[in-house]
Amino acid sequence: MPSPLKYLIIIALPLGLASCDSKKKSSREDRGSENDFFKESAATETLDTLQNELNRGETELLRKFAVDTIPWQKWDSAILEKARVRQTPVLLYIASGLSADSRSIAVEISERKAIREPLMNESVCAVADIQVNPELGILAHHLSAEINQPTAFPTLVWMSHEGAPIAWLPLSRTSGKKLDLVINSSSAMVNEIWKSDSRYTVSNSRLDNGRRQARFNSPSIEGDDSSRMKIFRTGTRGLSALYSEFDRNIDHTGGLMPTSSIELLSLGVLHPDLTTQVRNKCSLAVKEVSGQLISQALKDQLTGSYFYARRNTDWSLPIFSKNLETQANLARVFLNGGIITNNNEMISEGKNLLEVIENDWLAKPRSFIAPLSNPDRDGSFIINGDTLKKVLSESEIKLATLAFSLKPNGNIPGTVDPLGIFYQKNTLRRDMPLAGIASKLNQPEEAVSTQLEQIRKKLLAHRQEVTEFLSEPLISAETFARVLRAQISGANALNDDTILAKAINAASLLRKNYTHPSDGLSLFPVDSHFIPARSKDYSLCALAALELYQTTLDPQWLQWSTTLMDEALQKLSRDGLPLRELPKSDAIIPLAIHNRSMIFSDSSLGMSHHIFLQLGTLTGAERFTDMADLIAKDLSRLAQTSPVNHSDFIISCARGDSPLVAILQGGESAEGKTLLKSLNSPKFSPYISIRGGNAPKLLKELPQIPELSGHASVSLFRDDKLLGSATIPDDLDKLLSAKISEKE
Repeated sequence: MPSPLKYLIIIALPLGLASCDSKKKSSREDRGSENDFFKESAATETLDTLQNELNRGETELLRKFAVDTIPWQKWDSAILEKARVRQTPVLLYIASGLSADSRSIAVEISERKAIREPLMNESVCAVADIQVNPELGILAHHLSAEINQPTAFPTLVWMSHEGAPIAWLPLSRTSGKKLDLVINSSSAMVNEIWKSDSRYTVSNSRLDNGRRQARFNSPSIEGDDSSRMKIFRTGTRGLSALYSEFDRNIDHTGGLMPTSSIELLSLGVLHPDLTTQVRNKCSLAVKEVSGQLISQALKDQLTGSYFYARRNTDWSLPIFSKNLETQANLARVFLNGGIITNNNEMISEGKNLLEVIENDWLAKPRSFIAPLSNPDRDGSFIINGDTLKKVLSESEIKLATLAFSLKPNGNIPGTVDPLGIFYQKNTLRRDMPLAGIASKLNQPEEAVSTQLEQIRKKLLAHRQEVTEFLSEPLISAETFARVLRAQISGANALNDDTILAKAINAASLLRKNYTHPSDGLSLFPVDSHFIPARSKDYSLCALAALELYQTTLDPQWLQWSTTLMDEALQKLSRDGLPLRELPKSDAIIPLAIHNRSMIFSDSSLGMSHHIFLQLGTLTGAERFTDMADLIAKDLSRLAQTSPVNHSDFIISCARGDSPLVAILQGGESAEGKTLLKSLNSPKFSPYISIRGGNAPKLLKELPQIPELSGHASVSLFRDDKLLGSATIPDDLDKLLSAKISEKE
């Protein structure tokens, strides 16, 4: 059996090697002095003076750590100085509220003296929540990849007082003696090399961090100057080839919801630059994958919300945590994809999700809800016969068995559960529509629906009784922007002015609550905690504002979008490199991280490209087009080689290098509003940029705009050249369809 230490990587050569370079063999005392990084000064503080600080944590997860025996410190600008004056490493515990292990492992460490004391007596122990510090989630992913391990939370990272990682340990589903062994062995090794040769440990970790920075600065595959349309064609064709008709799945999409993959495949359905075979494959993939999401276990059939990830390659066993981001992404993808593919099931599910978001996520604000303890216990999310007998009557059991596809031996396939852990256990699914259930039971649909509602309430009440949950009321700017984008999609897909009014109100709240008068955009509402926004906060907020401008042609939203991205350029730019994740002044670990791949949902660079390209097209500002071109070159080959990891970037390439610009005049009239709705249809909006005339001044001036007196009209431009005009929706549809299919 391999040693648990394979999970730990130490950035050091074998101990004692550094002392072998001297020509004259030194005494043990001399060698100890030479190898001591801090030999010029003594420690001025001791570890026993530290007190637990997590009662001041920003999130519910962080505040849970306040009761622990370990004197957990906040992850802030003071942490490295605390380690320096004590001349010890920092042990950073990177946690995620979506992972039950993040809290349960910390509880076990705190309660078990054998593993608690080696940690707190040798290191300054700190906790970071990736909801507050998303860049640390990206770092944990990259560190795990360096040792060929999957990303897991918690991840323990030992680092020097300079913030450079020395060692790291991703943990998942570890407890008892195994946890003792892994942590004690890891901690002992770190302490040994620190005490034996702190000078070498500090300098080598610094050097290794420099190499890591070089890797972050350069993509794993060198970029090229491929046209955006080539990237779109190649990426869409490659992604469609990954769809498996056998298991109705997209290969290599990982555990997270494949929302960007579905969105990209939806765009491929109608695009004339793709072959009929590829378009048909895209259509089939969108229909089947969406159907699996809606009917299978990744949807919580008791609440209507969706779990954020799955544990395996099929749809049978979710990770039983939910977040608002997933609900918003899915609502938007179902609505847009449903319109493009004429799929009423997707459209209906998208509309339902908007209601779920409003009633279950925004009415009492929460960004995620996750089980704190074992989510696989019977009666929580997993159902067995004993739970059914305890909660339901015999007639209700019969109906529940049929409606939720329950089986006596369990409905989780043996290929997913080869050890039989879930034998005779079930997840809830809805393979059969209501009409089919009513027909089998020979009952009216209305009666069956009423009974199912009672069953749902009973099972949900039992879940609440047996499960302790962690819920977070703070919603990040990025997540709120996703909700806004979903509402805008709902307004356009459903032609619903009521939803549009909600979107306008949400945009006003986003701008008001997340903007500090002097410090700019905040990760969280400024009246709770001002934390500098990260790259995706800027991109998603600016993109949502721009989409609202294109839906309403209200110039205030275009103005806010450009203001946000100018602020992002000011705070996050690096010469000749894409935007970093957070301002340099707020980075504790000396790394400028670039998120190229879709590690958690979409990538920072993919979303940045999307907004920079559109703003550059509409305003003509070189600062925007230059950054869009820089990102496109950086990601071009990666996207064509691995489309599943870069589908968000490929989506933004659908506009091409010379995007079509649709200019609406007379938008205030009834005819103008009808034309604007046509422009914002999901069938056209991904391929064009929409604007009003030459006002406001922020827009790029186009002197050739024709004025058709007495009529609202749309003029279509590419490269500042007029391609045609239309005054009625049918003519506009024909014009757009023809010009989108033309090569640039």
